[in-house]
Amino acid sequence: MTIERREFLKYVGAGAIATTVRPALGSLEETSFQHEQKIHQDYQSNNPGLEYYFLGNGQILASLQTSPMPEEGTHCGLLLMSSDHFGRKMSTYLYHPERGLQNSRVTVVVNGKGYLPEYDTSTVVWRYPDDIPTATIEWEAGGCAVTEELMCPVNDSALLRTVTIRNKSSAALAASGVALLYPNLMFFDEYHVDRKKRTLTAMGYETLQLFSLSEATVGDRHIDIELGEIPSGGTKSFTLVLTLNLPREKFLKKGLPAMMDESRRYWGKRAKFSADHRGLNHLFDCSKTALRAAVGKSGKTDGGIWQYNMEWVRDQSMVAIGSILCGHTEVSESLLRRILERSVDEEGQAVDASRHRPPETIELDQNGVLIYALWTHWVWTGNDSILRKYWPKVKAVANYVLRPEFLDPAVGLVKNSREFWERDPTFGVKEGYEDAYQAWTIIGLEAAADLARRMNEPASARRWAEAGSRMKDSFLHHPKFSLVEDGAFIKRRQANGEVQRTFEPLNVEKVSYCDPDTASVIPDRRSGDAAASKEEPLP
Repeated sequence: MTIERREFLKYVGAGAIATTVRPALGSLEETSFQHEQKIHQDYQSNNPGLEYYFLGNGQILASLQTSPMPEEGTHCGLLLMSSDHFGRKMSTYLYHPERGLQNSRVTVVVNGKGYLPEYDTSTVVWRYPDDIPTATIEWEAGGCAVTEELMCPVNDSALLRTVTIRNKSSAALAASGVALLYPNLMFFDEYHVDRKKRTLTAMGYETLQLFSLSEATVGDRHIDIELGEIPSGGTKSFTLVLTLNLPREKFLKKGLPAMMDESRRYWGKRAKFSADHRGLNHLFDCSKTALRAAVGKSGKTDGGIWQYNMEWVRDQSMVAIGSILCGHTEVSESLLRRILERSVDEEGQAVDASRHRPPETIELDQNGVLIYALWTHWVWTGNDSILRKYWPKVKAVANYVLRPEFLDPAVGLVKNSREFWERDPTFGVKEGYEDAYQAWTIIGLEAAADLARRMNEPASARRWAEAGSRMKDSFLHHPKFSLVEDGAFIKRRQANGEVQRTFEPLNVEKVSYCDPDTASVIPDRRSGDAAASKEEPLP
């Protein structure tokens, strides 16, 4: 669509009028407003059927999106961002407001006709050549089988995309590939085409470069890789490199062989898990991959990629626990150091949503989760350097939940007016005892006592162990305030001992029941029979 200057002014004027007298502008809306820019559906993160394959290394974060329907999103669209700068999908670096992620795909041209992967005729899976996580797309293009392999070298801010084309037909076919660098113009307002070095560069808040390791030519926004004829049964391939704040010269100076060798060594030393269940093995492997991808080198981690764009001590602590269990010791350490330096104050109060709350609506489980994460890091690595450097703050975190505004001295449980899923008095939450707050505080106090013994502070160890023991006993057995009712855990008991049964209904329900709640549920062992099937499809 083209638009003349006078027409542009007409639309601006119409928009200004419509803000004040919109009900009288039916005919105007039908003419002028029909040309308004429409945001592409790729900005939605949870459309039905969307799935994501995350790659990254703390410097660059990429995600391959799959979609069953074009109206839900671009199938095999590529999202790219920095691990240290949060963003919604529409503020990722390859997103276009009207085309979404369509320009982020590679086109394969066979005998002059272009092809792209289609959902019904393509497969996207994780593969691990030499233990390196690789998102793999397999699809068809004009009598050829196409395989795309995407991976990130572990120490370099780059995404590698190797495209292999195999001629399945009985005759030779001419093939080529086309890749675009069409950056998000909200972040990249300068563009440079280097035809001599065959490199496309977008500059702005960050710098992106796209180039091929094979012979290629470049246009204003694209790279052409001519492969020539592929004989029947033959294969040809090319590798594209997309870098973030990594100049091509530095990439080539280090060299791809060195990058791949570092990646093989790194991933070969991470934890391995194998069970008699494909789904469980898959869950572990892709979790291990995503934990490395989602955490910045600084330890900065979004509480919900493309959604919250903020930090939670609980969430980051759990990511630290998962990272250490996977063998990502450097990820766990960066997370814990960042939390203790930036997300916990001198009194031991932890932030949620990147901010502190008043005591009555603070999330009381966070301190316990953090202490347990510190304990896990120490136990699994044998390294107590974080404890020694931050011990005064660690002590403050353990002591914070025992303050009189939280701890009921007559019962030994902690209480306030916020529940685990962040509802407060405006949602009908009454002052009382939340099960998750007790459980994580108990776990945290027991771990804190262990840490205090390591730090030769027997008085602190005794205090925390006694408080945790009493809390556990009251949690399970107190005649009036136990969080067990009729043989099952309950979510919340009010300060007067009554069970809170409901909250204020949300707009999608008529009654908002407190129980059952996933923070309280013990899985029914009978449900494991069906889940044990080896033939269960992978998620």
